[in-house]
Amino acid sequence: MVRVTRALFMGSCWAVTVASAWGIGGCNSTSTAASYTPISGIEIQPSSLLQGLQCGTGANEVYRYVAVVWDEVDGGPYGPPKASNVFDCFTTGVFENLPASDGGSQEFFLQIFGFSKASLPAALTCPDELSVDGGVCPAQDTSLAAASTAPWTTTCSATQQQGIPVLAVCQPFTSLPMDGAASGE
Repeated sequence: MVRVTRALFMGSCWAVTVASAWGIGGCNSTSTAASYTPISGIEIQPSSLLQGLQCGTGANEVYRYVAVVWDEVDGGPYGPPKASNVFDCFTTGVFENLPASDGGSQEFFLQIFGFSKASLPAALTCPDELSVDGGVCPAQDTSLAAASTAPWTTTCSATQQQGIPVLAVCQPFTSLPMDGAASGE
């Protein structure tokens, strides 16, 4: 007859009640579980950017987008960029653990630049080894000037909150007038 008097869920002690019914061993009363640090960050949903556009490799399709993040003051960017990255069109853009204020929440302004495959400047392309491995492809400061040639642009705002990822609030892409060099003609 198995009699269960209590259930313990400390580390690997969940089986202690069954084991004690058979008369074998006990368990260590100390827990060695690693602490969990919640991820703070902001996410950019491509669906909020694309309204009316599609992802693809065609001339009028978004191939990749560049997101640049600044501190936000009075609805605009403040200071130097905090982070930037290049994302495939269909990929959720994620920035984790951006610098936060002492209160844990921080307002950010994002500028998003959308490119067709033909209009993507070489300075913003990922090295092949990162593309294959799915690695991070950062837009470095020297390549941010190339982002101004994007056929589409928009802005977003986000309030990073301690311990949770939040969605950036973005306007849909708007088309910019392009010259022959930017459009790949």
